[in-house]
Amino acid sequence: MFRNKRSQLLASIVAAIAATFLVIILFPSNNSEKQLLENKQIKNEKLASDLAELRGRDDLVRKNTEVRGVRPKLYSTAYARNALLASGSKSLEELPDINSDSLIRLVENNSTNSPAWRGYYTCLTSRTDNKLDPSRIIQKAGIHARVIKESINYLKNPTTTDSVETKITTYSAFIQTMDCLGRHSKIPESYPRKIIDLANSVNNPIVKVFARDALRKVYPELNDHRNDRINKSFKLPRSQKCDGMGSMFASAAVLLTETPSDELKFCAKAGMKNSDPQVRWMSARAVQKTPQIGFTEIEKQESAVSFADSGLVLMLPDQLGTIRGNYKAARSLAAAGALDKAPKWLIDSTKKAAQRNQLPASEKLAVAMVCERLEINCFGLRERGKQIARKIPVPKKATRKNLQQWIDAMTARFEFGLDCPRTEVRLPDQSISEISHPWLHALELLGQLDCDQQLRRMTDTESLISRTHKAIDSGNIIAAAHSWYAAILSGADTARNASQSVHMGVQDYRVPKSSGLFSATPGGTPDIDATLAGYTLLGLTAP
Repeated sequence: MFRNKRSQLLASIVAAIAATFLVIILFPSNNSEKQLLENKQIKNEKLASDLAELRGRDDLVRKNTEVRGVRPKLYSTAYARNALLASGSKSLEELPDINSDSLIRLVENNSTNSPAWRGYYTCLTSRTDNKLDPSRIIQKAGIHARVIKESINYLKNPTTTDSVETKITTYSAFIQTMDCLGRHSKIPESYPRKIIDLANSVNNPIVKVFARDALRKVYPELNDHRNDRINKSFKLPRSQKCDGMGSMFASAAVLLTETPSDELKFCAKAGMKNSDPQVRWMSARAVQKTPQIGFTEIEKQESAVSFADSGLVLMLPDQLGTIRGNYKAARSLAAAGALDKAPKWLIDSTKKAAQRNQLPASEKLAVAMVCERLEINCFGLRERGKQIARKIPVPKKATRKNLQQWIDAMTARFEFGLDCPRTEVRLPDQSISEISHPWLHALELLGQLDCDQQLRRMTDTESLISRTHKAIDSGNIIAAAHSWYAAILSGADTARNASQSVHMGVQDYRVPKSSGLFSATPGGTPDIDATLAGYTLLGLTAP
């Protein structure tokens, strides 16, 4: 019954298009309707390549390109600046000068690390700017006495629950801090031998490198053979994954091994793409030891970091995408007539999500919706999607409090071609020209699921068309798309000049350097919701 009603509606719209030379309506919920998305007049294969702008680190699609959680961090400053020096991307003279007052505030306000570790990171940072006095920085930050006290206490009485690896790492850091702050004489005399013996008792190359670094920095007068004893106790593992810690492990192994294997060297080099600056620092040192796999100029640029004006390094958290983002991307590709050009990474990340164990029903449904839209095999999840969608309850009344839940449930039903459920939408006490875009989306969904009578009762098509023009002119392409779509589904008899006006207005929202994408406001950054809105409007208003 649902598909018959959908076909009748489609036929009436096509007839209206033929009579008025207006639009080609988009109905993407089942295979026959998806064919209508192949609108050759708006086909944009550039979207497929430009979607890389919204690709998250997890290969899921991000909502937009805004970088979240960015702030200077002491740890990032210490290791990222040293990594740039180690890789050859920057010389000491080329690194940005550090504003000492900014560094003081960063050290003072850093609640993540204990005083002694803040002291260690400050000392590491000072190696990248000869004008910095680490003692002065720590004094001004008000933690100098606490740095010394914590360091001495640990060196004399380490925490008994700490593992051997943790003790080696902490000893190595704190003796460097004491030396850096001019308190070398306070380091217990037993420490060179203690660190060597501990390092030789473990088979972890990372902590061995930490130990060797500390001994060479604090005790340069020691004979080389005493430091090199650490190398001889190391055994290479049979296999090693080249992920974050795996690359750091491989990098440390390269630094400790006289003739490391090619596999180990290339795994070490992979660490330069890691988001953790300490991993990049260790990787850069390993690659410099092996010139045959050294950095190209392009790779040096890839290892660049983001600096604040103060010379401190901004922490850039992993920018991750969502399955919801993948779904919007898939719908955008369909609306742009470019489903056959869907990026491999988008397909692969969707299939990977489909294989995750113990997914809750809502997540399974979201993945199934992407599989359905992309028309890909997802290990049976696509076929189960319709059953899951049918079981997802649609609130009996859409209100301000449950509106997103209502939209999600109705969108799932639309995607899998289910009929109109028993539900009612309560619009805010505002005119159509004033309501926000989620409510306009609700009206659109009523039309998409053939809730015809309710939609027509609630809407005034002229007001919806007026709302579209208002949204386009005021910089809200998402509201414009929902209101225009709702107007068409309400049976609006749009004039040709109105369609042309909207069609032309959409162009202002294209992202200049990534024209396959759209921004939420003119001149803005790429946004997946705006991109879907852009292609929807182009299709609905195509001549």
